[in-house]
Amino acid sequence: MGLMVAKASHLLLVGYSLPTDDLINRCFIQSSASGRREPPPFVTVVVKDTTDGRRRVAPDGWVRSANVWDYLQLNSAKGEVNEAAQHTVKNIVEVFGPGRRADGRDGFRVSLHGFPDVLDELGRGSIERGTRRLLYPDDHDIDFPVRRSLDV
Repeated sequence: MGLMVAKASHLLLVGYSLPTDDLINRCFIQSSASGRREPPPFVTVVVKDTTDGRRRVAPDGWVRSANVWDYLQLNSAKGEVNEAAQHTVKNIVEVFGPGRRADGRDGFRVSLHGFPDVLDELGRGSIERGTRRLLYPDDHDIDFPVRRSLDV
């Protein structure tokens, strides 16, 4: 599995917050992704946050490198943000860095729509289109469903 993470161009985490006390998986993911010569993988995380603060900072429901610090500054005690979702974003930044890759592109995106709502949001009513856009953030022209070989 470490080789798959090391070779991945995109990591998708749905419902997993990379908790601080899960040292084994955090270290595994971080070490697998960091031992690469090519650019680090693009990371997509799906969590749920429907608070008003989220709507101010990320009106489209996505936290990206451009608005990650604004999102992390929101105050959960005042109800501006969902504390669990904010903690997940903080963990993503800790494990994968602040968000910009060497090629200037975003290094991660966090959907605050939750699952399965993110599929509807991305697909505008089409689950297939939503799934494609979740799995392939650059809108690659790939047939769906994808059949892959694990040959290395």
